[in-house]
Formats: sequence, structure tokens, C-alpha cells
Amino acid sequence: VHLIHRCKPLPAGETVERRIPGQGDVVHISSENDITSVGACVFVTNKGSALLDGCSLSSVHGLGIWLVQRAKCEVRGGCELGPVARSGVALFGQASAVVSDSTIRQCAMHGACARGTAKLDISRCTIEGCGRRGAYAYQRASMAMEDCVVRGTGDPTRAAIEAAGCREGDAVLLSLRRCRLHANAGAPLRVSGAVEVHMDRDMEEMMACDAGHEPVAPGAAPCAAVIRGAPTDRERDAVDVDDGDDAERAQTGLGVPSLVLSSRDPG
Repeated sequence: VHLIHRCKPLPAGETVERRIPGQGDVVHISSENDITSVGACVFVTNKGSALLDGCSLSSVHGLGIWLVQRAKCEVRGGCELGPVARSGVALFGQASAVVSDSTIRQCAMHGACARGTAKLDISRCTIEGCGRRGAYAYQRASMAMEDCVVRGTGDPTRAAIEAAGCREGDAVLLSLRRCRLHANAGAPLRVSGAVEVHMDRDMEEMMACDAGHEPVAPGAAPCAAVIRGAPTDRERDAVDVDDGDDAERAQTGLGVPSLVLSSRDPG
């Protein structure tokens, strides 16, 4: 496990693979202003794991935290993530992350997103001022949010929290407990396609589904709903090709992350 605690600023282009002492922020800046590379402030791959405690992270051109394959990450202790040029926390493959007692803000795309069979747990966090969505799960990902606030998203065509299972074989699991969604440009909550939703009664009334699906009835017992069915063509087209997809396909050109955290186990 790599522990990053109150990290100090890094010079542009510097890459480190060690524990960083001191105070301040970790800032990711693309090498030689190459905005075509993705990169991330923290990039974890393979079976690597990372623990971030009380950090401030930002990225000029890339993601905040980027997890692929079977990587794991825990974010806690009042971390502040943002501003970020893409998504704040992005999980792909079989990655997993637990984010608690922290703030994700001013992400140009999503505050947090998960795809593949990734698992994302967010509790007691504020996600604010993100360009597209506050939180987004798709393909076969699972996402649980508890005691969170999502506010100030900027895209009226996308929901503050969204789950989409619009392709054959998709099955998304979404769990929401005691979350507040307000002052967002789009709908507060939307699901499309093969999505299993569990929420408390206070959140059921905020459900806004795309065309072809009925909203969850307020007060439905036992406070859970399974929304399935053939998505429309519009729903299929609306599923984003999201952060990191282009770089994941490439074997090189991952950008210049400020921190690369990886296990040495080739499995």
C-alpha cells in the first residue's frame, strides 16, 4: 500500500514513485503542454493499491485519480480533488475505490465514474461544480453513495447521478442512501437500460428516467426498484466513450502522471 499524506508541489514534468513528505498539493501538468495525452495526478494499475489521506490533487490536462485493471484506492481524511481537466475519479476494468469525507470539485467531465466491473463507494462527500455529471456508472459497474451532496453540474442534458446499462450484457448496480442533489443543470437522477437501483424513500421522488422507462413510484416498498428493458437508440448513443478509453487502448502514451502506483505482481 502506498500512503500519500499532505503532499508538496511537484515541478512540471517530474514523475515520482515514492512516498512524498511535506505539505501542499500534488499537481499534474502534461509534459511539454501535450494536451493530447491523458495522464493523471494519481495512476494505479495491475494489482496496485493507494491510500490518500488529507491530500489536495489537481490536474491541468488529465484525470485526478485513474484506476485500471484490478487496482484499488482509498481516499479519506478530508482530501480535496480538483480542479481537474477530465474526471476526478475514474475506475475501469475490475478496479475498486472507497472515497469518504472528501470533496470532489470543478471536474470538467464527471466527479466520479466507473465502468467495466468496477466498484465505487462514496460516503459523506461533496461533489460540486462538475461539467457533465457528478457521478456516473455504466457497463457492469456498481456504485454506492451514502450521505453525499451533489450540486452545481453544468450540463442540462445529463443527470447529476446517472447509471446506464444500455449495451447487451450490461448490468449496473446503483445504491443511494441519504444523498442530496440540488442546483444541478440537468435532472437530479437518471437510469437507462439494465440498472438495478436501491434507494431510500426520500430519494425515490428524484428519479428521472429516459424515454421508455417509468419513474420509480414514490413510497414503493421495499424501497428498491429494478429497472430493465430494451434501451432506445437514443439511450445507446448517449452512453459516453469516457475518460481514459483512448489511452487504455494504447500501449504507450499514457501521459505523465505525478504518481504511478503499481504492484510488481505481473498477474
